[in-house]
Amino acid sequence: MVQPLTSLLVSANEFGSELDLLWTLPVALPTNYQVYLFQRSGVDVSQGDIDNYFLNINNLTNYNYNGLMVFDQLTNNNILSLSIIQVLNGLTYYYRGVIRDQDTGEYSTSVGGNAIPASSIAVSILDGKDLVAKTIEKMFDSVTDQKGRKIQKSKDIEIIKNYAITPLNKDTVMIERINGSSEARFWGNILHKVQQSYIIGDIDTDVIRATFLTEAGGERRDTISNIFRAKKQFLYHMIKTLGAFDVSITIEGDYYNPQLHGVNALGVTVVFAMMIENKARITEEIITQHIMNDQNEVNNG
Repeated sequence: MVQPLTSLLVSANEFGSELDLLWTLPVALPTNYQVYLFQRSGVDVSQGDIDNYFLNINNLTNYNYNGLMVFDQLTNNNILSLSIIQVLNGLTYYYRGVIRDQDTGEYSTSVGGNAIPASSIAVSILDGKDLVAKTIEKMFDSVTDQKGRKIQKSKDIEIIKNYAITPLNKDTVMIERINGSSEARFWGNILHKVQQSYIIGDIDTDVIRATFLTEAGGERRDTISNIFRAKKQFLYHMIKTLGAFDVSITIEGDYYNPQLHGVNALGVTVVFAMMIENKARITEEIITQHIMNDQNEVNNG
């Protein structure tokens, strides 16, 4: 009987978009063993998933994984951890770890764990992509039909904060940062001392491009383009309400990239150039500690 993993720990990396897996092996192990890790998002990996995979392990060329991902290259016995990147923040990922005797084909019961990728880094500035995503979602929810009724269209449109390089599943808005620079010094670059800490900062220009893509044809693309034109003042005031210092909005025009998004995907791009005030609070304790560390390095050098 093959003994299972002693433990399987799954944790979210502090930067987000990454999960870190750590496992421990039992004392008794087959001479020729391998660890297999099974991953699925949204719902847990079932025992049936595991059994079906091993049943077909010698012929996986046309195997239907049905959303299952299997890490089956953990052949080095010294591998006891794995970092998985490009997972989506906010989505639950489930894992099951199994030890298999490669000579007999027998495998252990599974040990499970799950986690939700998310960033835990403390940042006090506004993110331009977040502002644009929230604003566009609210814009689509503000659209009315010919009888003046709001029709809540954001539910039909997927908004992603990256540049997609795969075909689309539905109408999509891709939001990407294309430029950014320091526009002006915060408060004339004056250093403020408040409650035993210092507040410094500046005003950044954050340039964000939003591209709407659809496979519903040119009329759908043009309709969305006209909505952006009609709602420019709505977008302008909403972004400022969400915290931007100022913003300019430019409708760039039609977009088409069949190599990445398919020959039927048509789009329109809109550029948001925002001025965002960044503030940073630094306590005297932190400043003193850095000064001491720098002095110690000089003395020890």
